[in-house]
Amino acid sequence: MPWNWGTSAEYFDRLDGTLMPNIGFMVGHSALRRVVMHEAASRREATLDEIEQMKTLLRAGLAAGGIRFSSAWSPSHNDHLGQPVPSRCSSADELIARCSVVSEYPGTQLEFIPDVGEFSDDSFRLMGWMSAAANRPLNWNLLQVYAQNWDLVQHQLAGYDLAAAEGGRVLALTST
Repeated sequence: MPWNWGTSAEYFDRLDGTLMPNIGFMVGHSALRRVVMHEAASRREATLDEIEQMKTLLRAGLAAGGIRFSSAWSPSHNDHLGQPVPSRCSSADELIARCSVVSEYPGTQLEFIPDVGEFSDDSFRLMGWMSAAANRPLNWNLLQVYAQNWDLVQHQLAGYDLAAAEGGRVLALTST
């Protein structure tokens, strides 16, 4: 597909009539950071002015039909050069500010990948704050359930209580 679009709405218009049902688009945190911060997106936290610009772009993306805001802090998420994706350079305040925008759009969702392996209590608290700011459940990828990792699964599931204590609702996505 030619890259002849610049906004979420233009992208969705480009796809009109070419997709089958059962598809939804996320407005990605890294894309928002790249548009606003350019090369600095993978190097530093955003300024307050940059956060406001990204909130404006997120609003436009959700208004155009995006169904979810997605972000990741997972150390496994790197770009084609092996550098951290831009969302990994964001602060908790930036994430929470973005999630507050999601609350303005009924039917929208959150998706976040905080880490690889066992999540820290701080990760669960952050997901709780994100969920509370958006007034939406937060889906995180990916809870892999095997007989061999039962202790890890129990730890990850217990983190829901930490998120709930912060006013949020966190739901794991898993594979069948």
